[in-house]
Amino acid sequence: MNIMRSPPTTAGGSQPDLSKIPVDNISDTQITFRKRKQPADRECQCSDEIKLVRNELSRITSLLENYIGSNTQIMSQMNQSIVEVKSEITDLRASHKHTRNLISSNVAEISMQIQDIKTATSQISIENSHIKTQLSQLQSKV
Repeated sequence: MNIMRSPPTTAGGSQPDLSKIPVDNISDTQITFRKRKQPADRECQCSDEIKLVRNELSRITSLLENYIGSNTQIMSQMNQSIVEVKSEITDLRASHKHTRNLISSNVAEISMQIQDIKTATSQISIENSHIKTQLSQLQSKV
């Protein structure tokens, strides 16, 4: 296997320590600048904006959590109210049915009492007409 390699040169290659190169031999085109990785604790220009965004996000998150909590509480109160209303409706139905049964039994009882009154009234009317005839007979005798 024949691997092709670049020829070894003494002038080429990287020079990690630029202080060893004589200053008269260096031209600006030979030196390239690289941005070094900065430590994490060093603040960059955008760190203030990032902090503001983080603060705003945490504020929005807490607002949403409060909103969710209050909605959950409202929903549980509404569910409890619905259960109470259902219970009251059931009680009202039972009470209505009981009242309707009482009214229908009272109607039957009142109808019987009216019939008794009619019978008594007709008997009184008959007795009254009988008394009138007796009175008229007595008056005619006198």
